Amino acid sequence: GKYLPPHHPGLHTPFSNIPLKKRGLPHSSYPPSGHFYSHTPQPYGKAPHFRPQRTPSSSNSKSSGVLQSQQKWDDMFECLVKFIEETRAEATKDMSEEEKKAWVWDGNVPTNYKTKCGKALGRWINNQRSAKAKGTLKDDREVRLVSTGLKWSVLTTNSWKDMLRELEIYVHEQTRNGRVWDGNVPTNYKIRSNISSDGTEIDEEKNLGRWINRQRSLFQAGKLKKERQLDLER
Repeated sequence: GKYLPPHHPGLHTPFSNIPLKKRGLPHSSYPPSGHFYSHTPQPYGKAPHFRPQRTPSSSNSKSSGVLQSQQKWDDMFECLVKFIEETRAEATKDMSEEEKKAWVWDGNVPTNYKTKCGKALGRWINNQRSAKAKGTLKDDREVRLVSTGLKWSVLTTNSWKDMLRELEIYVHEQTRNGRVWDGNVPTNYKIRSNISSDGTEIDEEKNLGRWINRQRSLFQAGKLKKERQLDLER
């Protein structure tokens, strides 16, 4: 009729061989039958430790965030496709069928451009270019963007003739009312394009000052083409 505590291999305490009644423990403190104390050996003097179970919501939170991020990216990509379609329709409305087939998007979206529903498409495009430059743009996203004709550098959309035209506009403004142009363009000067060399209207800001500085650097290095040098000096 004496109560014998369950035997746990490897668990030894100073009172392992003394019955509970003789240890001075009250009867109410005896481990009840079926309690976890009778099956799970614990280090002497320490309470059992429970590891919380991960709930399905916490385990799926990361994957849910990834899906939301991808959905947002897909939505912005659709905005880009729509922007290109609208740009094509506007630019080719007075063209012949052959000219329409030959039309090519310039590969850029103005930085401040927003969709009709308020989405900042221009800033999103800049973010994709930054990710591309840092090497953090996913391969599948890069392939999709390239398929639209997007240019990774805004400068690639600005042909040399277009920038020369911008310079002519700037000089014309500086020489109004008989003023004399000093031959310089401020480094941070930007001008909003009017009409490109192919006759289409361009809606983007170009940094004319930085372009002039590059031409000077090429000239000093002896790498500026002679015909371009003459165009700039005339």
